[in-house]
Amino acid sequence: MPDGSPAGRLWGTVSPLDGNMLLRHLARAAIIAASLTAAALPLLASAPEADAATTNLIKNPGCESSTTGWMAFQGTLTRDTSAHHSGVASCRITYSGGGYATLDDAPATVVNPPRQAQYNATAWVRSSTAAGKPIRLIIRQTGGSAAMESAASGSVALSTAWQRLSVSARVNAGGRTALEVYVSMQDAAAGNSFQVDDVVLLGGLTADILNGETYYASLFASTSPWNAPIPTTSRVDSGSATMIANLALGMTPYGLKLNTASSAMPMWYADASTPRVWVADRTGWWGGFTAPIPPQARPDVGVDHHMTVWDVPNHTLYDFWDMHKSSSGAWSAGNGVTFDARGPGYQTGYWKVSARESGVAAMGGAIRYWELKSGEIRHALAFAYPYTREDAWAAGLGPGGMMAIASRTYGGSDPARMTPANIPEGARLRLKASVDLNARCGADRSCKIIGLALKRYGMYLVDTTATANVTVLYAEDLTGKSVSWSGLLDGHEMDGLKGTDFEVLALPALTPLR
Repeated sequence: MPDGSPAGRLWGTVSPLDGNMLLRHLARAAIIAASLTAAALPLLASAPEADAATTNLIKNPGCESSTTGWMAFQGTLTRDTSAHHSGVASCRITYSGGGYATLDDAPATVVNPPRQAQYNATAWVRSSTAAGKPIRLIIRQTGGSAAMESAASGSVALSTAWQRLSVSARVNAGGRTALEVYVSMQDAAAGNSFQVDDVVLLGGLTADILNGETYYASLFASTSPWNAPIPTTSRVDSGSATMIANLALGMTPYGLKLNTASSAMPMWYADASTPRVWVADRTGWWGGFTAPIPPQARPDVGVDHHMTVWDVPNHTLYDFWDMHKSSSGAWSAGNGVTFDARGPGYQTGYWKVSARESGVAAMGGAIRYWELKSGEIRHALAFAYPYTREDAWAAGLGPGGMMAIASRTYGGSDPARMTPANIPEGARLRLKASVDLNARCGADRSCKIIGLALKRYGMYLVDTTATANVTVLYAEDLTGKSVSWSGLLDGHEMDGLKGTDFEVLALPALTPLR
């Protein structure tokens, strides 16, 4: 078979060829032959086939010009021109002892395969000396804290005719360091050999996969205020008691609500295959721009019609406010802005507009599905309440080292919202250490996870709610996904918290509206 061109796939790394064959040989030797029998091999259920993954990750699919990239275990590997499925050669493995023999990629084809990636492998096999011997194709994942996982094709009995093997696998654990492909002939005897040709490995992590689920990855730099725990040097603002009394008004009688559907934050995903479309300016504020918009994308159904698209390969967030799609398929928005997904997640400067009233990234502080599934939120949360300060906002470093992150505010003219009692957007609040989460949450696991994040990371004020007495935290919108908040969030987990359970951390000098 003609050699495949080396190419990296989406969000996975194809390993370079190296001289690590001996280490791979020793690693394979550590796995006893019994572990490859149908009874002992821990097979995974076949995953859905990865979409849009069309580049063969195998650099040398059939020993067309050399055996580079392959090794034999318990056998000898040669380039064979006497039989080939395509091209002029195939890989021949001649059994040398041990009960079975394998053809292994060496080194592993994919380095650091990302969680949620899906891979599909195929290979053609035959033999003129081992008729009837079972053979199969295997994808194996190693590395990280999870146990090794293998997925195997069904066995076929070798014959002189070329037969196709196929297997699919999904990377379900984080921290994997290698994904390898190998062909294994069982019940081998002296004189047995087999040929392999046209080995193909397709896959990776695609936008289509993520748009059907959600993405198990963090946003923004580790040094971003969103992701930095509240420093031990932090102080409570001198005006905290006054502002907290105002917050209590916004939380009475409903407590702290969670937006999980209407006015939640929908995030969609893009890659190189995602259509680039023009998003027109509905307001005359921003001019419009071209953005990657997946066909299944939809804005939130609340009053703000937020929508974010994460172009993962290009590390870019496209944030939209008042986003609409016409009956003809044309997109338009009241405002659009981009953020670096590896950046701080907020803007600096005066009156920097975004999809959020405060000028921060729309997904900043949103509770993500995978965080509650994993049991820990490692970032500050985002909240809105009805009485934000209209004539000033908080930006920059405050006493005690706390960063405020707004670049604008609502900018209204209500005198009742221009007082020291009104919390300025960009302020960071913290759940008091004295709040007993066991007493407040009871057996509610999600309540405890969120409560602990509110103690360690706090919450940033990013927007104004449209309804008096309603204060909300934002969560990822999972509408239209194969995963849901069912059993994790119902919106009432934090009902037991009161405004007086919080404190405002020391603010910098406020930026006045000019």
